[in-house]
Amino acid sequence: MKLYAIFLILLKIIVLILTAMVFFGIIPLDNNVYLLVNNLLKFSLGLFIIYFFMNNKFSNINYHDKLFIITGGFFLLFPNQVSSSK
Repeated sequence: MKLYAIFLILLKIIVLILTAMVFFGIIPLDNNVYLLVNNLLKFSLGLFIIYFFMNNKFSNINYHDKLFIITGGFFLLFPNQVSSSK
């Protein structure tokens, strides 16, 4: 398995564990660790999508579909921040 796959799987497992901890009330939703790991996962996945679809040629993917997928990768580069309203 390639290093980027291990990295993305590890981040996803950490996000799942932290999401379960938020769901059961162990940590609050605006916990800094949860926000950091979640944003790191989104940013890493966005970079991977952009790199993968820009550097690989697919005969069955239309040019406009490829642009649509890469745009989704760019949206993942800038994740929304969870803000607490007090």
